Amino acid sequence: MSVSTSLDPSEERQRWVQTVRSFCDQVTQWSAAQGWPVATSELELTEETLGTYSVPELNIQTQHGAVVVEPVARVVMGAVGRIDLFAYPTLFRVMLLRSTQDGRWLIRTDSGIFLRQPWTEKTFRDLVADLTGAADESSAH
Repeated sequence: MSVSTSLDPSEERQRWVQTVRSFCDQVTQWSAAQGWPVATSELELTEETLGTYSVPELNIQTQHGAVVVEPVARVVMGAVGRIDLFAYPTLFRVMLLRSTQDGRWLIRTDSGIFLRQPWTEKTFRDLVADLTGAADESSAH
């Protein structure tokens, strides 16, 4: 049985939207703790199996640049959803893939390497520093 025939589109869409909202709420709290302003907008996505729906997208302003939290899709190969984190001006990106086994967020680089860190507030802060280039700047001193 394929993935598309094994899920109820309405229920799965609702579950995914709630997962994305919870994720964005968590990231917003973590950003606020760092003093980073967060702008939230609604992103409209369309997936063949789920139809069209809206999810939040975040734009986080740090002292070294902006980081965008962009939900990509619920239906992805080998995962139960994908959210991208990417930065300006560096244009660096990581993908967060929701594990099919236990629902954890797995962090994958563009080169396909999975980072071994769990998705935590510290990992989020480290990723923001790495994505915006702030980590390079602090190590240069």
